[in-house]
Parts: sequence; C-alpha cells; structure tokens
Amino acid sequence: MKSNIGHLEPAAGIASVIKVLMAMKYEVLPTSLYVKKINPYIKLENSPFYIVNKMKKWGYLKDIDGNEMPLRAGISSFGFGGTNVYMILEKMKQYHVKSHCNNRPFIFVFSAKNQKRLFEYSAKFRDFLAKRLRYTTTQTSFNNSEVYKLAAGVLQVESNAIDGNDSLLDIGFEPFLISKLLTKIEQRYSIVLNISDVTSVCTLNEIIELIKDHIGLEHRIVDAEMMDVNDVAYTLQIGREEMNERLAIIADNLEDLYIQLKKYVEGEQSDQIYTCNTKDINLTRTEVRQYGEVLKQEMLEGNYSVEHVAKEWTKGISIDWTLFYDTLPYKVSLPTYSFAKKDIGLKRNHLIF
Repeated sequence: MKSNIGHLEPAAGIASVIKVLMAMKYEVLPTSLYVKKINPYIKLENSPFYIVNKMKKWGYLKDIDGNEMPLRAGISSFGFGGTNVYMILEKMKQYHVKSHCNNRPFIFVFSAKNQKRLFEYSAKFRDFLAKRLRYTTTQTSFNNSEVYKLAAGVLQVESNAIDGNDSLLDIGFEPFLISKLLTKIEQRYSIVLNISDVTSVCTLNEIIELIKDHIGLEHRIVDAEMMDVNDVAYTLQIGREEMNERLAIIADNLEDLYIQLKKYVEGEQSDQIYTCNTKDINLTRTEVRQYGEVLKQEMLEGNYSVEHVAKEWTKGISIDWTLFYDTLPYKVSLPTYSFAKKDIGLKRNHLIF
C-alpha cells in the first residue's frame, strides 16, 4: 500500500482494506510498485510467497477434494501509536436464491414529504432504470477497427500496437481503464454492456463479439442479478420510510415500471398509477391499524387484488408485504431519497474558523 500512496498513519488500515476489496471485486493482484531489487535477507525461494511485479489475475485455489476455495487476503496494520491489527478478508460467494412473488403484477411503492420531493425521487428512479435499458440501434454496419481505435485512445497508444487476442490485462488495461473503455463503447454504439461479462482476462476481440451481440437488440431491461424484479419491489416495500405523499405503481416488470414512472413524471394519466397524501384521508392510528388487520386477513385468504392493496397503501394503511412472497427476496442497492437543497443562510462573517 505504501508504494501507492505512502503511509496514511491513522488511515493506513482502511486504505489497505479498500485496496484488497477492489482487488477481490476485479479478481486481480495489483502490482507492488517500484520493486526492482529484493532485499537479500528475504528468502522467497521454495516458499509459497512471491512479489507481484506485474498485475495478474487472482485465480481461485482448490482444496484437496478439488473444490474451489474463496479468495482470501490478510491485512496487517501497524499504527504509529502502537496499535497492531491483523485482519483476514474472504470474498463472499453469492448464492442468489430466486424468490417467487405469489402475484403478478408487482406493486412498486414510493413516498416523500411532499409532492415536489416525490416527483424528484421518481425522476431519479426513472433515470436509474433508464441507464439499465438496452436500446435498439439502427446501425447496420460494424467495423472492428473502430473498437481498436477506442481502446488505443484509452491506453494512449497506436491502434496497431494492440493485439486483439491478448487479454486486456496483458495489453495494459487496469480495472478503471476497462470501465473507461466500456463507457466509450456504450456511448459510441448506444448499447449497455453488462460489466460482469467483461473481466481483465477478456480479449478485445471477445468484447467486439459482445458488441455485435448487443447491436440491434430490442429495448428492454438488462437482466442482471442486482436488477431482479422481486428484489427491487421488495426493497422499495420494506427498505424505505413511509412518508405522507405516496405513489404506488403496478407493473409486470422493470421495463413496465420505467414506462409508468416516465408517465408520472411527465404528468400523464395511467390506470397503473395510484397517488394520495395520507393527510387528506385523515385516519386515526386506531383506524389505520384496524383497516390493516382486515386487509391482512383478506390477503391471507387470497381474497384481494393488487390494485386494492396499492390503493389502500397510498391512503396510509399498513401492508404486510411479506405475504406476497413464497421466499423473501434480497434487499438491494437502489436510489435513495431526493432531499430538498435548502440554503441555510449562513453569511461569511458569521462563520467561525
């Protein structure tokens, strides 16, 4: 770590943790910089240890039974104040059990303090989904040399210096440069590439084949694990504070959700959109609880509709969302609340330095 950014004193440990986590994410072993001559007192011969003098793929080891073991790393941090810490990190293997909603379509819920905040939050979520859409392109011709030029521009080399059969790692692409290349490709061809399909051991020619596969695809949501429709609906249902200004959207999938959010933000009417401010209904807490119990019983008996549930939620009725699922989905990372940007009015001569 010190060869990258020096000694950060109290932040040295967390800097090492960040570096290891990034290495695990991209499954690469970063180079130990400026190591030209090894200390003769360090005996690495006939040991499992070595100096990483060139970035390489972080391969998975196997146990004696041939089972793949997770990536593990040890971190040592020796603070200036005498604090010594050793930590072992292990990359989690994602076991994503597909959840099953008992009903189609899904109910996606949004709420905010007021209508303006709800509009901004909805627009933010619409844009989040838009970035994960694949668009049909009218381009009929494709030239491999264009991709070579894009790659050469990122690496700042001549196109003829790139061998398309070598791995991205071997021709000089570090993880952040791969991300930069993908951004340029997406902008050039109006497509969205799944970054999990592209690793440092991919070749440029393999990326070209990915581009060809994407060109001409119909407009649809990328089917990424993090964008499982059950996970998105469930996270919105139980992972957000329920505020007074409410919006419930009934949609069959994430593309349909995008279309309905777009309609709401642009002021269009839709029979899949339900809105209400709970203050307008003016229910007491006792009434909210009573109506909630009645609705829960109807849901347990299967005597309800998703439209009715959506409408009741916008009025302030509490919903037991877990009743919608045979297997509970995961909570996933989604856009957060759009807070109002308010000037608190501090003047310069009031500031204390």
